[in-house]
Amino acid sequence: MASATGISGKRVLIVEDDFLIAEQMRHAIEAAGGRVVGLVRDVEIACDVIDDGQLDVALLDVKLGQEDSQRVVAYLKERRVPFIVVSGYERSTLPRCYGNAPYYGKPVLEEDVLRGLATVLAERTSRFRL
Repeated sequence: MASATGISGKRVLIVEDDFLIAEQMRHAIEAAGGRVVGLVRDVEIACDVIDDGQLDVALLDVKLGQEDSQRVVAYLKERRVPFIVVSGYERSTLPRCYGNAPYYGKPVLEEDVLRGLATVLAERTSRFRL
């Protein structure tokens, strides 16, 4: 398993509609050396940030107010950006589009999220290594 220091210098998008959770994750990511490029609670804005192409990984909630994040998942997959899911919904209830993405049920420990982000980044790097 990768260590949380694996996110140092990496650009992270946080898609979360709960302000306190989003801020908690932002602080943890920045303390681990990551750079939060977006802290968004809206599908449209999340897709705009993804379109800019300036991110390495995303932290994604399933439900964003009255919307769900399936469109965000599609954008991330199209651009081959890894993501982890943090949700209050049971994994078994998630739509198929979330696939095998790492999943953490709320409430979640910051350390678990950091390890999850580091792991998907390490897996992405190893896939593209020559």
